[in-house]
Amino acid sequence: CVYNAWMIPFRLAFAGLSRLTLTIDWILDLFFLVDMVLRYRFVSFEQGGELVTDPTRISRNYLANRFLIDFISTVPFDMVVYLLLPREPWALVLEELLRILKL
Repeated sequence: CVYNAWMIPFRLAFAGLSRLTLTIDWILDLFFLVDMVLRYRFVSFEQGGELVTDPTRISRNYLANRFLIDFISTVPFDMVVYLLLPREPWALVLEELLRILKL
C-alpha cells in the first residue's frame, strides 16, 4: 500500500501517531483483511494464466503462495503491542518498529 510506504517511515522519523493516522491505519487494515478473505474464497489465476473457480484449489493455492505475506502485512502487530504492553518508552519504540513489517 502506498500509504504505508510513505507514512510508516514518516511517523518513525518525525510525527508519531495521531488519532487520524491511527483511524486510517485501522480502516486500511480492515480493507486488507477483507481482501484476504476474498482471495481465499473466490476466483484466482494460476501461473499458466488458467482461471480457477474450484474453492478447494483456490484456497490451497492462496495458502501456499500469498497467505503468509498477506497475514504479516495485515495483522496489526502494533495494536497488539499497544493493548498488551505498558506505556513504557521501550514499548512505544517496539510498537513503531513492528509497523515496518507492513512494508
